[in-house]
Amino acid sequence: MKALTSAVALIVLSGGCGSDSVQLDSPQEPVVTLAAQTTAGVSTTTPQFDARAFLDQEFTAAVGEHCLYLYPGRGGIQRLVGMDETAASTEVERCGWVFRVYSRDGQTLTITADMRSHRVNAAVVDGVVIWVSKF
Repeated sequence: MKALTSAVALIVLSGGCGSDSVQLDSPQEPVVTLAAQTTAGVSTTTPQFDARAFLDQEFTAAVGEHCLYLYPGRGGIQRLVGMDETAASTEVERCGWVFRVYSRDGQTLTITADMRSHRVNAAVVDGVVIWVSKF
């Protein structure tokens, strides 16, 4: 907790005087806000840390804005349905994931039974992705 308090203090101090909020390299919601309080005629500001906004900001920075949809709760891989196989494969692989066709034109292909959290399986008919799943 002491490390978190120190980190919040550092962020607040680096924000400068007179600022209502401090942001960390992102146009998203502020991670640290300054709440003004008045007690007995003395005005003070207390930093309030938004952990959810901070983690979301760090996650976005780590995986890249264009790859967020691949992760649970981030939009879903269903947007690949309707794309041609090459475009869908390129989209998935540019994020460092694996694109695997398990069914082509109604014929089930031989695939491994291993589970991978960074793989998208697809069914393709006439070169168009008609169904996708993860693992």
